[in-house]
Amino acid sequence: MDLCGAGSIRERWFPSLAQYFIKFLQAYADGVKVQAITVNNEVDTDQDGHFPATLWGQQYEMGFMTKHLAPAIEQASLDTKMWILDNNYDLWGRVVDELSNSAVYKYVDGVAWHSYAGAPEAMTRVHDMFPEKYMYFTEGASGSPF
Repeated sequence: MDLCGAGSIRERWFPSLAQYFIKFLQAYADGVKVQAITVNNEVDTDQDGHFPATLWGQQYEMGFMTKHLAPAIEQASLDTKMWILDNNYDLWGRVVDELSNSAVYKYVDGVAWHSYAGAPEAMTRVHDMFPEKYMYFTEGASGSPF
């Protein structure tokens, strides 16, 4: 069986996945406080078939966070923050669309950015539009623009 490439999660599993996140956060809470989470690393990257990946379309990310994950975090009385995107600067338009949604805006602390594609000015552009939200650089590599 070849597990390389990308797939996506089905919406019917969103409630179970939200509970998985809660169990993970609770299990770590005794020794490691998890400050923030994202739905998935590189939500819009299929990794060119080099290793397994999960694609999260914008509407899926928004729906999962607002209808399942955020309510589950609240119900579990956790103070873990949620960040969106966890991907490259060139996806800044997706971030603007998501933060323009009042439900997403309510629950999201900030945006996790990577430097593999696009320009870092995207963080400034988004921050200027949503100054209350934080911009976090979370991943890059030698040779990637930063």
